[in-house]
This record gives sequence, structure tokens and C-alpha cells, in this order.
Amino acid sequence: MNLRAAPGAVLVVLALAACAGRGVGDESEGGPGDPEDGGSAACRLLTTEEVSGLFGQPAQAVPADGDTPAVRGSESCLWEATVDGANPTVHQLQLSVFAGDEAFDPSAWGGDPEAVPDLGDEAFLVPSGLLGTTAGYRDGERTVILSHAVPLGDDPPGTATQPDQVLELLRTVHDRLG
Repeated sequence: MNLRAAPGAVLVVLALAACAGRGVGDESEGGPGDPEDGGSAACRLLTTEEVSGLFGQPAQAVPADGDTPAVRGSESCLWEATVDGANPTVHQLQLSVFAGDEAFDPSAWGGDPEAVPDLGDEAFLVPSGLLGTTAGYRDGERTVILSHAVPLGDDPPGTATQPDQVLELLRTVHDRLG
């Protein structure tokens, strides 16, 4: 999709990126990623190398806007990669971890959610929805959502070709959250 065709999708991705709080864990706990990435504990649940592997381009965490109010009990991280050219292509991966199960709604992501076995109490995958590929799970009182989108570019690659990779990254997050 290009920017002219889906300004709403870009706004949703940017709105999700604004959700940054301290619900995942103490920043001093450490993790696989760089604690400076995005300033969020959620950014430490995946490495930039893992995200770069999904994009096929070097990725970096985008720091959350400090003036944006946090959603209580949530952590979020947005990674991006841009492929330069006449019309740059932008890849985005949004990870959101919520305290509670209110955010778990597979139908909210468009497309046809598929049930995913052996991940948390309940899990889903939307291979091609509003934001590209979205996968999520609910485990007790925690909900985790991972969305991969390519919102900018003349002819961006379809994220629907990578649902297995998105699901594998979600399983990695689940393992690291314990």
C-alpha cells in the first residue's frame, strides 16, 4: 500500500508507537536488545538484528515521543527501516505489551484471524490485515501484539508474505517474557 492509499493505516501505526509506559518490567532487568533502543523495556524483547532479519534491511528502534501520555500498564516499541530511492520504502514493526486482556481482540486487525496453537492461553495471526501482518497472544493477565507493516513506498513488498517470520518473532517475545 502507498501513503496516498492508506493514510489511516499510517496514523494507526503512529498511534500505536506512541503507547510507551513501564508495564513490561524494570529497565535494569536487561534483555536481548540495547537498553538505549527507543528507551522502552519492550525494545529489549527483540534485538535489532532479529528485526533487521524480518525487514531484510538494517532496523533501528524509534524513540517514543516524551510528550505522549503512556497507556497505563503498557510498553511499546517501534522499529523502522527505510530503503532509500526516488520513493523510499518504509518497514515498521510495532511490539505492544499490555497488562490485562482488554487489548486482545483478533478481529480488530482486519482480515481473517487464524487461531495459533501452543502460544499463551490464546493466540491469533492475521496474515494480511489493516496494518499488514499482525499476531498476538493473551497469557494470563498479559496481552502481546506484534504488527509488521510497510506503509510507505510505490510498490512495497507485501507483508503477507512473511507471517511465519512475524509469528516466530512473537514466539521469541513470549519466551523472553517467561
